[in-house]
Amino acid sequence: MDQRKKPASQPFIAGFSLIELVVAIGIMIVLIGGGLAAFIRFNQKQQLLSSSRELQQLIRTAQNKAKSREVPEDWGDCDVEDNPIVAYRVFSVGGDGARIMVLPICGTSLTGYSDPAVDSSFLSMDLTTGVTLVEPMQLDFLALQGGVINTGASTFHLTFGDYEMMFSVSEGGAISDVVDSE
Repeated sequence: MDQRKKPASQPFIAGFSLIELVVAIGIMIVLIGGGLAAFIRFNQKQQLLSSSRELQQLIRTAQNKAKSREVPEDWGDCDVEDNPIVAYRVFSVGGDGARIMVLPICGTSLTGYSDPAVDSSFLSMDLTTGVTLVEPMQLDFLALQGGVINTGASTFHLTFGDYEMMFSVSEGGAISDVVDSE
């Protein structure tokens, strides 16, 4: 048997060098940064889609209330016999269209009604922070007979960051699906 002595040396320590650690950490930072940027873009697109669908639903609600001539509770201006609902108006308020309001319009004829007071609101929604309605909106959904009197755009574009969604309302009152405008 060979009984040679091993030379006295430092014990072997397994591990990574400083360069290897710096490279690994650098790669992780790049991957996390890319993932975070992708998540932010995805989140913006989802918020825009959610706001677009919520606005679309608010418009459908106004349309249904107009067709049924629903008189809101505690709405002093409307009376079923003397001052019936002739339309429901959906309109944007403010330069960026951040608030959308719905008001019943009462009168005896389509030409005989006055504009509703903006400070009173029957239904309303605020767009998500960062979401902007590009064009001003004003739609009057006619009671009973249906149809729309549109004094603004018929296609509505909503934006958030680099993304844009749109939907339209036809003269007959058909509301299209929300689509990505890219």
